[in-house]
Amino acid sequence: MGIQLGGMVSGMDTSSIITQLMSLERQPVYKKQEEIQEIEDEKSIWSSVDSKLSALNTSASNLGFSSTFGSKLVSSTDEDKITATAMTSTSNTNYVLEDVVLAKAGQVKSENPIDLNDGIKSNIETDSNILDPNQRFTEGDFITDGSFKINEKTISIKADDTINLVITKINGSGAGVKASFDSELGKFNIEQLTEGESKKIEISGTDTSGFLTQMGLEDQLGETIETGENPDYLKNFSEVEAFSTVETGFFTINDYTFEIDKEEDTLNSVISRINSSDSGVLAFYDNDSKTVSFTAKNAGDDITLENDTSKFLTNLNLMNKANDTNETEGKSVYEGTDATFTMNGVEFTKENNEFTINDVNIKLKSATEVGEKITLGVSTDIEKSIEKIDEFITKYNELIGYLENKTAKEGALQGDSTANNLIFNLRNKLMAPIVGTESKYNQLALVGISAETSTSSTLTLDKTELREAMEDDPESIKNLFTQSTNSGSITAESVGTGDGEETHFSLDYVPTSVDDLIITAAGVEYDSESIITSGTPEVGQILLNTSTGDLTFAEALEEGEKIIATYDYQSGIGLSEKLEDYLKPYTRYSGVLDQHTKMLDTKIDDMNDWIISMNSRLTMREDSLKSQFGAMESAMQTSQSQGEWLTGQLDSL
Repeated sequence: MGIQLGGMVSGMDTSSIITQLMSLERQPVYKKQEEIQEIEDEKSIWSSVDSKLSALNTSASNLGFSSTFGSKLVSSTDEDKITATAMTSTSNTNYVLEDVVLAKAGQVKSENPIDLNDGIKSNIETDSNILDPNQRFTEGDFITDGSFKINEKTISIKADDTINLVITKINGSGAGVKASFDSELGKFNIEQLTEGESKKIEISGTDTSGFLTQMGLEDQLGETIETGENPDYLKNFSEVEAFSTVETGFFTINDYTFEIDKEEDTLNSVISRINSSDSGVLAFYDNDSKTVSFTAKNAGDDITLENDTSKFLTNLNLMNKANDTNETEGKSVYEGTDATFTMNGVEFTKENNEFTINDVNIKLKSATEVGEKITLGVSTDIEKSIEKIDEFITKYNELIGYLENKTAKEGALQGDSTANNLIFNLRNKLMAPIVGTESKYNQLALVGISAETSTSSTLTLDKTELREAMEDDPESIKNLFTQSTNSGSITAESVGTGDGEETHFSLDYVPTSVDDLIITAAGVEYDSESIITSGTPEVGQILLNTSTGDLTFAEALEEGEKIIATYDYQSGIGLSEKLEDYLKPYTRYSGVLDQHTKMLDTKIDDMNDWIISMNSRLTMREDSLKSQFGAMESAMQTSQSQGEWLTGQLDSL
């Protein structure tokens, strides 16, 4: 583009004029951008609706689970002795248990102490220059603020600390050591908490406090103390005198074979292998009594020991004990005992203390006294059902409240048919009676759930009324929410006959789909094209209530004119399934909301394409204006120059 004179000749601010002109011509672009933002806001709203619909759908699905209305509670008159749980199939009843004797696991113990030595802990003991453990260091003026490290843990010292305070700091540092002070002998001691050769004491770094010097530990700075020794149960069998008869070989516990290497294995490693195996036995070493014991993991189970080529079991004195019930040489069996009890007058014997009778899972924890009776009472968990219903109502209200806010006057979705239909149909389906059931609790209004206000579709829950209904007839409340679908087909159902005034009639069942419904009235056939599900019917239309099966004609039929219907139906469908079926077209992939969002995206794309095209034209328009104003300035400049030349010529005459 050529040079822009910018009104230098004409005196006009041509740049400002062009800017203002282009601002006016860009108004449609600004308007379109505002429309795009409004659509983006609407997309965000529908995204929230989708999220709330999914939450409601999940909550509705949870209502359909058998555990929601079938969970059982089991009370016990003595939970310290017997507890129980019950499956959803369990009948509500009482079980009285007495004469309870617990099952006991098979067990065997070495009894005689094994001559094993305890380990030695790494230890430092030095003479201290301080005798009073409560004397503050400032009184002696030989320790300053500073620090040192034990096993990489920093011990901070203050000049006014005492020995006892430093001991507390060391012991609480996590260094794995214990410090102590003998005030009578003036000796300071640091000892590893755990015995063993791998447990060391390392005093590292620099002692900037002077404390170690006063405790006589200056020579240990930078040193590692390794005076510990492993206890015999951690040493290889070949290193321990008490295990001198143990050989490399194997032994068997409950048909599970364990190999022994006397040069590599220790008592601790073998016990660990037993406890992590599938032998069903737990092994223990008691460091105080120096004994080894085996106990079956489950009450009532036996322990069978055999094939001891390693002489490990024999060395521990675990074979041929007094309670050995087997006479086979080289084999010992230590039997568990069964549980016995009487329940509701019937004697029972069980292999262990946990078992199931009549879908009741019983756990015996302690034997009963003579004549003592313990009652287990099975009942329906009403509170869990109420909790799930309350959660469902909450999710429903969150959705409806949001939609009502957005569809209200001046709301972003005011007049939106999709949103309004959602509000209307959801409330209608929830509050309508369950067709095809004779229960007195066949709709929410009868169990304490009703509209919160006359102007809102949100619901309120009266838990007291709901609880009373569930206590009265829990099966009916369960069916209200979870009853299975009863399907069928109706051919030529006689719906009713006109009387010249009535416009309302009812089908026997609720049609599965409007697509399958054909109604003939006064010789006129109505199908999916003329049967509507919302709004007010016009002439030639019939309004179908998809929750109740009610029909509303635009005009009353003449007296004697018959109404015949043919359709597929579902009856007795619970609210959970009814709601899921209704929400499925909205929440599924490529469903109503998905398609609605794609439609909005298409509108945004079209608008953006229009803006790009318009901006291109506006750029050309702006360039044209600049060129025109530039030409005007050039022409005026030429004219001015010519005028000045003529004036000069005249002046020279």
